Amino acid sequence: MALGTWRPPDDPTVHGTLTLRCDRLLEYRARAEHAAGHRVTLTHLMVKIMGDVFREIPEANRIVRWGRLYQREKVDVFVHVAMTDPTTGKLDLSGLVVRNADARSLFDIAQEVESTVHRVRANDHGAMTQSRRSFQKIPSFLVRPALNLMAFLTYTLNLDLSAIGVPKDAFGSLAITNVGALGLDTAYVPLVPYTRLPVFIALGAVKEGPVVEDGALVVGRTLSIHVTFDHRIMDGSHAAQVVNAIKKRFADPDGALGTIPPS
Repeated sequence: MALGTWRPPDDPTVHGTLTLRCDRLLEYRARAEHAAGHRVTLTHLMVKIMGDVFREIPEANRIVRWGRLYQREKVDVFVHVAMTDPTTGKLDLSGLVVRNADARSLFDIAQEVESTVHRVRANDHGAMTQSRRSFQKIPSFLVRPALNLMAFLTYTLNLDLSAIGVPKDAFGSLAITNVGALGLDTAYVPLVPYTRLPVFIALGAVKEGPVVEDGALVVGRTLSIHVTFDHRIMDGSHAAQVVNAIKKRFADPDGALGTIPPS
């Protein structure tokens, strides 16, 4: 029965969880927020961190086209946004892209994300709003073919369709979603074929609990980072490099991300 039920596996998805102590990063976030005078969140910090990490490890920042790997020239980070659909009134997900995240300051990233999130939730984000309205008009049985066609034209053929309302490289290099903000501790985001994204990162909720520090058991705060990645682009050695680069930034955010004076 088992042999007759499932097909041979051909999905390149790999899942993994990295749990890190985040006390220093949270303290850094608080100082950054005080210095900026506006909200700075863990999501903003992870956009900055992953932008730097993908610049440091360019092998992770690639795309598959015609069965070959192509190096991306920029590090753009897609961020999921929880919103209320203006038509149905139901909870929905949208998103935004932080362009050139590796070359931006944390303050710049935080300011842009907050401003764009406000516009997305107000249904006032030009390209995103237009795309949502266009797909709402497509019959459900045509949605998958339409998405696949869009991906083929924009990613496989590398065409710029912005003139007809399809954003150029609409999803960027990787995606980040904060499921902890939704009350979830653990979630693995599936790879979405039409986005051509090789990495999805889901941030869990910050937890306080026992941790080992200098051989002693103390109370500390931890953050679980749940990762889904495409094994065609990243293997174990690449994943190890990315993990070590993230650990370095959590352990010493001032040294890795830039010093922020005490508040």
